[in-house]
Order: sequence, then C-alpha cells, then structure tokens
Amino acid sequence: MTIAVINCGSSSIKYSLFEQQKQIETNVIQNLQKENYEAALTKLAEKFKASHSLIAVGHRVVHGGPDFHKPTFITASILEKIKSYSSLAPLHNPLNILGIEIMQSILKNLPQVAVFDTAFHHTIPHFAHIYPIPYEYYENHQIRRYGFHGISHEYLMHQASLKLQKSVDQCSLITAHLGNGCSITAIKNGKSVDTSMGFTPLEGVMMGTRSGSIDPSIVETIAKDCKNGVEDAMLALNRKSGLLGISGISNDMRKLHEAKSERAHLAIDMFVHSISKTIASMRTNLSSLDALVFSGGIGENDAIIREKIIERIPFLDLHIDKYKNLEHGKHHLGIISSSASLPIFVIPTDEEKMIMQEVLCLLSS
Repeated sequence: MTIAVINCGSSSIKYSLFEQQKQIETNVIQNLQKENYEAALTKLAEKFKASHSLIAVGHRVVHGGPDFHKPTFITASILEKIKSYSSLAPLHNPLNILGIEIMQSILKNLPQVAVFDTAFHHTIPHFAHIYPIPYEYYENHQIRRYGFHGISHEYLMHQASLKLQKSVDQCSLITAHLGNGCSITAIKNGKSVDTSMGFTPLEGVMMGTRSGSIDPSIVETIAKDCKNGVEDAMLALNRKSGLLGISGISNDMRKLHEAKSERAHLAIDMFVHSISKTIASMRTNLSSLDALVFSGGIGENDAIIREKIIERIPFLDLHIDKYKNLEHGKHHLGIISSSASLPIFVIPTDEEKMIMQEVLCLLSS
C-alpha cells in the first residue's frame, strides 16, 4: 500500500513515496523552467504508474480560499474551485493545478487528494483575519487573511508537542517557517490564531524574492514606471524583491553570508529585523508561551541568523553565552532566559509526511 505525495514549487518538484506510512523514496527535481516543468511531471506520473501498490496521490495546494478547511478528494468541480484562486497565489497554484491534471490524466481512476496550505489557519478569529478596509470587500470578494505554510506549521506543532510532552490542545507556540518563503504563526491550544502571511503569500515578513508587507501606495508609484502597470509592479514585489532585491546578488542566504558587499549585509540586517519584530508581535496573541520553533531552509540550517533573531526579541531576554552552551545538535536547542526557561526548537519540517497522514485519514474515513 503506497501513497505518493507531490509538492510542486515555483521551480522545483518535490515528491515522496510512503509505504505503510514509512518513507521509502524522496527526491527533488530542481531548476525547472516553464518549458520543461510539464515534461518532468509526466515522467514522474509514468514512474508512479509502474508502482502497482499505489493507492492515492496527495497534492500540496497553496491557496484553498474560503472554501477548503480540510483535505478533499479532487473532482472536476473541486479542481475548478482551486483554479479560481490562482490569481491569489500566482507562483504556486497554477503549478499545483498542472501537477493534479497530469497525474489525473495518466493515473486514471486513482484517488487524488488536495491538502491545502491555508486550511490550518481557518481557526484565526474574525478580528484577526479581517482587513481594516470597507467591509463589503470581505462580504463580496472574501478579501481576508488566509495564511500559508499551514501544512508545515501544523507539522511543527505536532512535533513540538511531542518534545514538550504535552497534548497538542495544551500547546501555545510561535512557529517560524523561514526559507525562500517565510511565515510566522501563533498557535494557541493547538489552533492557529494569527499568522504573518495574508490574502496572498506576499504579505508578512521579508522573504527571498518577496517584499513582505509594504505601504500599498508603493504599488501605485512602482506601477507608474512599469510598461504593464500593476502587473509588472506585482511581479517585482513577488519575484525581484526581498533578499534578492536588496542585495542585488541572490535570494540564497548562504551567498549573502559569503558576500562582502554592504547591500548583502543590509539585506541580512533587514531580514533579521523583519523576523524578530514579527515574532515579538505574535507573542501578544498568547497568554503563555511553551516554545519557539524554527524551521525551513534558513530556520533549520542557519545558526547565525537564528542567533541574531533571538538577540532582538525582548520577551526572551536571553543570555547569549547560555544560548551557545545549550545547543544540542543540529535540530534541538534549549535556551534559558534570565526570567524563565523557554525551549527553542529547531525542527526540520516534513510537509510530505503531513500530507501523507492527511491522505490516509481521508481514505480511512
């Protein structure tokens, strides 16, 4: 009994195969351009077809809009709904849809399941997900905070609860998913109550190529200098901003650490400022805090950035010498502040495992 999981990113396809809930194969097809993305998916579908024990395919879908709060089997009508949200996640939803369509065309009659990045955040209270704009935009167009990376944040919550030896519904956490895309989430009693990304994945903290939150009037100013107006301005904010836009070098934090330029150092300082400020603000959602969790390519692997972030967060009030002495391996560290003991976990996220578990639950129900 095998389950395949596909995670279609903006330039890569990550896939995993699970047998009896154990991962038996995983790989990432990287540096894909638009013209060879479809061919890579077709080859992958043919590979899956050769596995006679395959019972379902799980797909990560970035934007589920207001309709999808849990995993669902993908029918023609469900797929049309997912397509209608493509403008809200232009870097991801179209490729998620392409992956679904190719798998459906080759793996005929095999159940396909969509697991939504936005679903975990549907518990955010009304006052936190409504924007302070005319209310009819919410009523008529469902403009609200949706949040993203929900699959990752939910996985991190479950792993942190195991480390804390507390049930999920007793855990209050701040989880920081820091990669090319970044988001911070406040979790209270096992539920998302606030998150940094919003109506689209563009809002929130500074990211690899995304600006994060800016004054909306900036879009109008940029658009005046662009050939295609707002379309080009949004392209600049999604693909040419963040670490890449400030440094002028790369969106890869490793390259920025190596660079000698002032703009590379500025990009790092801006990133740290953005993340630490947002983590501190998320604390206001929680009456108590059980742990702070770092994950994602930067969050898991860049101890320098983690330390810089931690130094700037007032409520931690840390002694950094203790921080350095208490690090235990790559994936877990504990930090003792001057006022209390606060665990800080570094947990590798596993969205594919989370998707597999959601597919199994749906199949069993």
